[in-house]
Amino acid sequence: MRFTVSLIIFIFILVVAAGWYFFYPSDNGSQEGFSLLYQVKRMPLKRVVLLNGIVESEKKVELSFDRSGKVKNIFASVGKEAVAGALLVELENSDLVADLARADADLAAEKAELSRLEKGPTEEDIRIADVKVENAERAVSDSRNELLARIIDAYTKVDDAVRNRLDRFIDNPQSSNPRISLSGGDSTLRQSIESNRMKTETVLNDWYGVISKLTSASDFSSAIAQSYASIDSVRTILRDATLFLNSLSASASITQEALDNYRADVGAGRTNVESARIALVLAEEKFNSAVSSSRLAEEQRRKVQAGFTVDEIDAERARVKRAEAQVLKVKSDFSKTTLRSPITGVVSRFDAKKGEAVTSGKIIVTVIGSRYLIRVNIPEADIAKVKIGDRATVTLDAYGSEERFLAILTDVEPAEEIIQGVATYKSTLEFETQDPRIKSGMTANIDIVTGEKSDVIAVPQRAVIRRGEDRYIRVANARNESEERKVEVGIVDSKGFVEVTEGLAEGESVFVY
Repeated sequence: MRFTVSLIIFIFILVVAAGWYFFYPSDNGSQEGFSLLYQVKRMPLKRVVLLNGIVESEKKVELSFDRSGKVKNIFASVGKEAVAGALLVELENSDLVADLARADADLAAEKAELSRLEKGPTEEDIRIADVKVENAERAVSDSRNELLARIIDAYTKVDDAVRNRLDRFIDNPQSSNPRISLSGGDSTLRQSIESNRMKTETVLNDWYGVISKLTSASDFSSAIAQSYASIDSVRTILRDATLFLNSLSASASITQEALDNYRADVGAGRTNVESARIALVLAEEKFNSAVSSSRLAEEQRRKVQAGFTVDEIDAERARVKRAEAQVLKVKSDFSKTTLRSPITGVVSRFDAKKGEAVTSGKIIVTVIGSRYLIRVNIPEADIAKVKIGDRATVTLDAYGSEERFLAILTDVEPAEEIIQGVATYKSTLEFETQDPRIKSGMTANIDIVTGEKSDVIAVPQRAVIRRGEDRYIRVANARNESEERKVEVGIVDSKGFVEVTEGLAEGESVFVY
């Protein structure tokens, strides 16, 4: 045991003595600490910033529909290339197809009308306008003749209903003292019928006096008014006659058969009067409509002959714009039923099936660009060392350190982002070559070369002494003694060597502490 302890102590003393001999400076202890002599030589220097980043696609778009619907067609799948503008998914849109066709047709019609107005009326337009006027005038003439026939027909049927049907059971009907020949019945109705029969005779005579003077060229307004008034007057007496006959019963003075015949006659008269009145109303409406159409056709012909006004052309231009807006609206609605790729890339996600109902806003397709970048956060301590355009060597964890890819620093965001209390700056590197092996999401190990020189005088950084803005190196003289010398330095590489640009020659020895 004693021998072992003594041996350990001996070896320790020997090591200390050797260290003192080789490393302590020989200039009377003017330097503190141990030192080594380093022979100055030329070498390549490379200043590198080491970073880690993530590979991302240059572009990434997530697509969703602006409206809900059922998936009609699918044109993409995960991994399939998508060209910019290519159709990916389509919803059911048959209703919009019809709307678009209709809107296009309306627009074409309005444009054609505008062109016609701007060119002005042609000989064909004038000829058509003349034909329309002629047709309208013919319709007026026909409807006028029909109206005259309906007035006469109404008088005929009213006259028949009174003088041939009602008067069968009235004595002296056309005198000033008409009397119902039947006994019994409602006395009030009897008095009303006898009184009104005398008035009706005057109505029929006056009416006949008016219509007997009518021709197809006459103004029918007063005759029509007279006709309606006469018909209404007769309708009243016929109604009372129906009620009076219904109040009678067969007796010794009148058989049931005779009573039924009277009732049938009055009923038929009433039916004929009503049908005549309806026919007169329809004929009047037809005549008035024909007159209005004739006036409109004449007005349109005057416009065609005079040409179209600025206001009319401007109004048609407005209608064209409105039709164009409708087409754009339908097209916009139609576009919301399709998803198209805005970029050229690869489909990385697809979440839809044919026939499936999808809701607006749900992400259906994700497309990533075919170019890949590296996103990296550069710490504040390294940001001053790099600049746009610096080249970098990149390895990807997926392929190991032997596979190297070249990249260039292309962007550094000016605003900082705090990550775990450290200010960092989002930056981007672009691969010099888009290798197909590169995939989105891969981890990248980045060596950014921020300075590089191929043949410079360099020494270990620990050999340089800094005093203020000056740099010094202790150089060994011929007696291996330390002599302090002022030098100028350049870049410092990532392995701890510094470039000496002035004050030192190749082959000299310097002290390294």
